[in-house]
Amino acid sequence: MNSSSPEAGEIRLAVYANATDFKEQRAVTSVIKPRTGTSVDLKVALPKAGTYVLAAFHDLNGNGKLDRNFFSIPTEPY
Repeated sequence: MNSSSPEAGEIRLAVYANATDFKEQRAVTSVIKPRTGTSVDLKVALPKAGTYVLAAFHDLNGNGKLDRNFFSIPTEPY
């Protein structure tokens, strides 16, 4: 996989019930979709109508996490 290509890797989206769940990384649901072009369509099934916290990032190298540098600044698009 070529991690220098903006079309490489996966788009990862997580949905959280609230800010506390986000901080503790307790997702209600999540979606992972390979990035194969210049755009990606994601469909998310929510348990019920409401307000949610969404977190998404482009996992360029496919390692399943948002990579960060020495100062904890993300090195992948989010």
